[in-house]
This record gives sequence, C-alpha cells and structure tokens, in this order.
Amino acid sequence: MNILFSVMGVVVFYYLSRFFGSKLNAFVASLAYSTVYYVWFSGEIHSTYASQLLFPVAVFYLLLRYERDHARWQLWLAAATFAVGAGFRPSDGIFLLPMTIYFCFTRMKRAEACQFFVILGVFCLGWVVPTYLGMQKQAGGLTENWQYASEMLTVLSVLHRLNLRSFGNLARYVIPLAAALWPILGIAIRTVTRGGSDRRVRALAFWIVPGSLFFVLVMITDPVYLNFLTPAILLLAVGSPRAMTVAAIWNLILFAALRPIPSQNIAVDVADCYVLQYTCYGVQHHTLLRLPDLLKARDQANRTSP
Repeated sequence: MNILFSVMGVVVFYYLSRFFGSKLNAFVASLAYSTVYYVWFSGEIHSTYASQLLFPVAVFYLLLRYERDHARWQLWLAAATFAVGAGFRPSDGIFLLPMTIYFCFTRMKRAEACQFFVILGVFCLGWVVPTYLGMQKQAGGLTENWQYASEMLTVLSVLHRLNLRSFGNLARYVIPLAAALWPILGIAIRTVTRGGSDRRVRALAFWIVPGSLFFVLVMITDPVYLNFLTPAILLLAVGSPRAMTVAAIWNLILFAALRPIPSQNIAVDVADCYVLQYTCYGVQHHTLLRLPDLLKARDQANRTSP
C-alpha cells in the first residue's frame, strides 16, 4: 500500500498541478513533492501516513475535473476516494471536509453538491462495521479509544491549559515544515494573501487551515502528519519553478546525506528529533537490521544454542 500510495500520489499530484501551471511547472512541483524528506520517509515506513500522499490529492483533482468536464462518474469517484482516504485516517476526512464543503457549494449546483455528500456518507458508512470490529479486538476496546480521544481534546490540548506540551506541538509543526519547505513557504503565504478572490486558492486555504489548527492547538506527534498539508502548500507555489527546484535539491540532500548528530545541545536534539531521524538513516534503523547486526545476532544465537 505504501508503494501504491506514494507513487500514485506523486502521479496524481502532477495532473492536479496542471490546473495551476504549465507542464514544466507541474513537473518541477511533482519532483519537489516526491523529495520532501518526511514524504519520502512515509513512503518507506509501513504506516497509514502514506495514505495522506494520495487521497486528499485525488479528491481535489477529481473535484476540479468534475467542475471542468461535468462527468457524473468523476463526482461519484471523488466521493468514493474521500471515503477510502477517511477510512484509512479518519482525521484526514475531518480535516478535508471544510474544503470539500466550500468547493462543492460554491462551484456546483446545490443538487450536485448534495448528491456528492449523500454518496460520500453512504461510502463512509461502509467503514462502521470493520472499524467497530477492529476496535473491539484491541485490549481496551472502544472505551479506551474514546477515553484517549477525550483526553487529547481536553487535558492535552492547549485549549485546556498552556504548558510545555503546547509549545512542543508548535515546534513539531513549525520546525519540520520549515526544514522541508523553506524555499517556498513565503511564496505560498504571498499567494494566499494576494489571491484571496481565487476560488482555488480559497479551497487550498480550507485544506490547510483546519489540520494546522488541530496540530498546533491539540496534538501533533510526528512530522509525517504534515503529509496531509504538504500538497496544498506546494500547489500555492506551482508558479515558482526555481524555488521548487531549490526545495527538491535541498530535500534530496537532507534525506539522503544527513543523519542525527550526537550532542548535548538542546537545539541539536530538537533537530535530531523533529527532522534528522526522518531521513534515510531513520528508514534504515526503523525497518532494517544492518548486515553487521544480523551477523552479530547469528553468532550470539550460535553461542547460546545447545
């Protein structure tokens, strides 16, 4: 699934980018998307985070296609795609809902928009039974999941009280995003402030803001959560291929060549924790044992066996 989600996510992102720029600009933006260090990490590590690389992108692409072509199958497929992505990560469905509501009720006839959400709701109901059965098999069942969600939204949230955990949420959001997208963040912000009347820019803002508020005010644990926001930010800067090229080269170097730095310095520790452990080094140490480790383990097993 990770292979499918990460590869197809980049392919669909290219076609989505064509709504915002030329073929060359779309290609460069797709290259930048494919090299963002935590995106690359997600495509390698077994996790549902990789689903964020495909489904939000595909939903927006299909909605834009439907607006242009008015082919009914595109509307139905957009609803099904939304439901599948929300099934993998329900939070993504909630975060993407404001964008879809805005786009559908401003760019479609009301009957078409209502049809989309009816189909979406029916598909989403298909997840109720398997989700219920899966949670029942967990140690704490539904009760533990509900208690965790309640604690997250109350005790752990900055909305409950301001503490060091609150600043940690902000750091886990800002530092990885800036480390990956610093060449284009200013361009993306400028596009939003200057292009507020463009319905596509507004839709992208509705894509970015809900998840960002949740991550900053409630909880974000890993940079890979930012997969959800990254395509929208890149789309805001499609018209700047030079900045995209710099971002792609920088992330290529960051992922392939850098690794955590042993240190007692708090700033270095923060960089290690929020950025550098999600590089190629992190992939190797999360999923693979190196050959010397395998040989050592084999020799130890041979010495301890009767």
